[in-house]
Amino acid sequence: MTRLLRLLRHIWSIDACRAALLLFFILDIAFFPCIWGNKTFLASARDAASIMPYGAWEGQHRTPRFPKTLDEGVPGYLTEPWFKLIGKQYLAEKNPPLWNPYQDFGTPLAANMESQPFYPLTALLSLHLTPRTYNWYILLRLFLAGFCMYLFLRFFVSFVPALAGGVASMLAGYYILFITMQQTSVEVMLPAALLTGEWLLRKANYVSAVLFAAVLFLVMVGGMPESAFILLLFVYGYLIARCVFDAELRPKWLRIVTHLAISTVTGLLLSAILLLPFYEYLHLSFNLHQPGNIAGAVPGLGYENLDSSVIGYVFPLLFGPTPNDAFSGIHNYFGIVALFLAAVSVTAIARGRTKDAQLNFLTIFSGLSIVVVLLKRYGFTPVNAIGDLPLFRFISFT
Repeated sequence: MTRLLRLLRHIWSIDACRAALLLFFILDIAFFPCIWGNKTFLASARDAASIMPYGAWEGQHRTPRFPKTLDEGVPGYLTEPWFKLIGKQYLAEKNPPLWNPYQDFGTPLAANMESQPFYPLTALLSLHLTPRTYNWYILLRLFLAGFCMYLFLRFFVSFVPALAGGVASMLAGYYILFITMQQTSVEVMLPAALLTGEWLLRKANYVSAVLFAAVLFLVMVGGMPESAFILLLFVYGYLIARCVFDAELRPKWLRIVTHLAISTVTGLLLSAILLLPFYEYLHLSFNLHQPGNIAGAVPGLGYENLDSSVIGYVFPLLFGPTPNDAFSGIHNYFGIVALFLAAVSVTAIARGRTKDAQLNFLTIFSGLSIVVVLLKRYGFTPVNAIGDLPLFRFISFT
């Protein structure tokens, strides 16, 4: 018993272990019925029409006051059935999940990327798909975002503010609204990409290069090319800006660039099993990302009208519950806590409260990135022109 107590005290004394336990505890409180009870995130069970008009659940139907997420259809109609199909191909057919014989006359499966059959969490889930394992899959993605954000922030701040940032990331409003959507598998990798990228900047060795390459692979096989492109654009922009503006990093820029190039090439080569089929499928498929399929319109140039909906960033429920029959401003909401913390950080710099150059850079870079995203979203002409550049033109920013 004494040894056990010593072991527990030792674990608790390690900052990373203490943060992981606290993050899990918070996640446990927020989603207790899904972790320990009989509730499930499965949209095909009671939220989206499938075998029965109100889902696969055969019991009495109860219409919820509000839907769990902004989109119950995609998980219920696509991703959840795909998990079962992927598991069947892995276990019964013992084939890589490259083809879906049950849709139309047969369609590519892995090449659509959204099925994410090579994403580790998806592959594990597909091997044993139950309502409870699906819940763990969903919540592990949130935990990954929170814990990696904590580790990243520990480079710059102490335990408590880093933990606060981890909680804000793990329970970010955007993640919660789209908690079951396939793009979340990619977007929760942003903290991990920043963490391994910052580690590469500071160490510039082969271990850090391997870690960054592994994260790059996970981003690519996560199943959402648009999200992956924006994520990597932000991360590489951050790494380049850090090298340019940090006096400690500038003298070893060549070593950093060399290891970054090695890790990038390695990550892309590992992802080729998915990227090459996707590249071929992109030219053969009919999709809404190519101007030729939508009467010449360029998706990247789309934008939102700057109207009263902008207040939704601060008061997300002002226009009513999430999806409703009328207009709802929730679509431009990303999280009140994150917005509050960002405002505090910018105010602290503006008032000269912090002299830490690295922390100031992190705040300024993140703040400028948010400004650029908002200007693009609302069609500010010089910034909106980015949407007509190669690759950018295939992305819907609205």
